[in-house]
Amino acid sequence: MSTHAVEYVRSLQIADDIARPVFLLLAKRTHTPGDARRPEDVPEVMGLDLRPGDIPVLALRA
Repeated sequence: MSTHAVEYVRSLQIADDIARPVFLLLAKRTHTPGDARRPEDVPEVMGLDLRPGDIPVLALRA
């Protein structure tokens, strides 16, 4: 489990009740060897570059 990925998803404060657990589940299953001393790497831990409006659309597709 990647604590970096989980914290990143939580920091997004996803409002969509369907999308939030989907992204948290993905984060929990993401392996990232990230360095805890480099929090600036966190936004890239899951390879996601999303805008808030993208999240509900992707949740429906998932």
